[in-house]
Amino acid sequence: MSIVTTSLRCTVPADFTALSLEAAKAHLRVEHDADDDLITALISAAQAHAEHETGRVLCEATWEWCLQGPLTGPACIPVAPCASCAGVAVGGVTVDASAYAFTASGALAGESPLFAALTPGPDFPTGDAVTVTVTAGWPDGEVPAAITQWMLVRIGTLYEQREAFAVGANFHEFGRSFVDCLLDPYRIPRGM
Repeated sequence: MSIVTTSLRCTVPADFTALSLEAAKAHLRVEHDADDDLITALISAAQAHAEHETGRVLCEATWEWCLQGPLTGPACIPVAPCASCAGVAVGGVTVDASAYAFTASGALAGESPLFAALTPGPDFPTGDAVTVTVTAGWPDGEVPAAITQWMLVRIGTLYEQREAFAVGANFHEFGRSFVDCLLDPYRIPRGM
């Protein structure tokens, strides 16, 4: 039986970003506060782009995954990295943690499993609506350096080149660069 996700949403967002304003300003060599709002927006944009490119959640947050039950076998939780399971409910009723097993996902490049898993035990209740609440993403200050470096380069480009085109300038953007390769070990293949 295949798992059918009915929703996946962040219920408690992270209270930090993958990259601090101070780190971005240091990279940009900005020593004033006039562009703080712009740089903060660029950090958010670069983080969203990195999450899209890698298929991973960067900053530790609480996620709620709802799926059609009954859950009869192991289910891969579709957010990574996923460190802990805060709870499971079936039909709105909390399931005792002894009725299931949770396996955390690997957090760094090459660690496995790629996705966390929830495995129902013999006493796991049957029901049509299963809700799994997990913590996904890296803790503050632990986002891998390769990802934050990729973000810094993107932020630098966006800060210096604020338009899609430069009038009167002759430039060429190379296809796939070294910088883009920084994300490769963290990419989750599409369709997994």
